[in-house]
Amino acid sequence: MNINNFLVLTLILLLNSCDAANQQRSPSSIITDCSRSIKRLFTAPAVSYPRNYKLYSTLGMEFEGVLPFSIRYKAVAEEIQKKLLDMYPESGVTVKDLSYAIPPEIYVEILEVHYQVMGKKHVITVKNDNTVVGSFIPARRGIEITSTVMSESSEVNDFVKVLSSLVDSVSLKEAPKTGGIHVHYGLKRKPSLKKTIFLYKALDKLYDSVAKEFTINKRRDFLGRERLQNIIKTLEEHQINKSSREEVNNTLDARSLIRFVEKFGTVEMRVSNSTLNENELHRYTDFVNRFFYSWESESKKLTELFERAGDVEFHEVMDII
Repeated sequence: MNINNFLVLTLILLLNSCDAANQQRSPSSIITDCSRSIKRLFTAPAVSYPRNYKLYSTLGMEFEGVLPFSIRYKAVAEEIQKKLLDMYPESGVTVKDLSYAIPPEIYVEILEVHYQVMGKKHVITVKNDNTVVGSFIPARRGIEITSTVMSESSEVNDFVKVLSSLVDSVSLKEAPKTGGIHVHYGLKRKPSLKKTIFLYKALDKLYDSVAKEFTINKRRDFLGRERLQNIIKTLEEHQINKSSREEVNNTLDARSLIRFVEKFGTVEMRVSNSTLNENELHRYTDFVNRFFYSWESESKKLTELFERAGDVEFHEVMDII
């Protein structure tokens, strides 16, 4: 069988496997999804990304994706409960419904899945997210699934396994046009403004190599390089003008590739588009983990990359520790 025939057969199989919600989607959008799946089939690395990388701080991951409109958020939480019980039969998994109404028409759905592993308490959160749906993704529900606070790579692996299990159980899908993967890194202390400016500048320096690895969709351009550079300019003005802490915090809380979340004591990376590819999720998490640690610990390698003229390769970014 030649490669063209194989691709055609693969496309037919993928089209036939699309869920019922595809009946309400345009043929072009279905073909786009199938083409992406075929591309992954041929470009996926032969060896999976290592699952045992060291975490240098606590991490939290937010996945933004979509569900068929027929699937309720409670059903997602219940499927997570089933998966965790399969993984940890003695973990005592429970689901708490914290949903509430905002009259007259808004209903916020939030469900927490609580469990324990080796005496450590964990919680995975499921909630509606209207920012990832609309005219781009008809007949779909937007969803955000947030991990527990993770301090070991095994916990990252558990969360990735849970996400993967939802592809079959509730037809969870990624939403790369409008959604992302956000990873929070726990800060040991609040950084100085000078150190914070360096963080943004360091990512700007490494932007080309990072953007090649974790593509930022055009519809998420508000998270692009120009936005990053505008925030750097604003922070430098704050430094010169000795602006108030409130003014600085308002800038740091702005939507950007990097965002500081003061109430959690974290800094958040928002580079990666929404994905359910396990290798990509692990590689991205490890990148965020390494990048923020090298910045917080004032790594000489990160400073050298920042000060060096010319382009920086991604493997050099991953070797900054």
